[in-house]
Amino acid sequence: MKALILCGGKGSRLSPLTDTQPKCMVDVAGKPVLKRIVDYLHTYHIYDIVINIHKYPEQVMKYFGNDLLYYYEPEPLGEHITEQNLRVWLGDQYLVMNGDTLTDLALDRMVNLGKDKHLTVESISNGIYTGIKFVNINCPTLTYNFHCWWQDMGTPEGLKKAIQYYEAVGSMSNM
Repeated sequence: MKALILCGGKGSRLSPLTDTQPKCMVDVAGKPVLKRIVDYLHTYHIYDIVINIHKYPEQVMKYFGNDLLYYYEPEPLGEHITEQNLRVWLGDQYLVMNGDTLTDLALDRMVNLGKDKHLTVESISNGIYTGIKFVNINCPTLTYNFHCWWQDMGTPEGLKKAIQYYEAVGSMSNM
């Protein structure tokens, strides 16, 4: 399976952190967020990864080198156009992730479910349960819920929560 990580935004919600670096390179507890996403994909044996990039592309390319494929956008195209432009390389079954969203979703379960190509993702939170719900576009009453941690770190509040999560996970693994 191949993956597209969307990193082509301007990162304005995280200014001033993103005034001199792309949002995907913002540090989250010792690693750039994009490195955390790439490591996550590697645990599921997904190594064919392309990212779209717009702001400060040289920083990302210097850090990752040949480990990723890059689709440079002089001006952000938007996720649908980017995906459409890369569809030939991506093939029939692929994963699209936001470059500012971190998760511990059991990706293998989702991929097996993903044989139905018409799924969209919604986040679920009622204060206790958090996770994501996959909704079949053709049959909205057909949903699949996954308990997981899911955090958009693209805002100062989200970044703080993501850092807290990884610091807590890191301290538990050092015991």
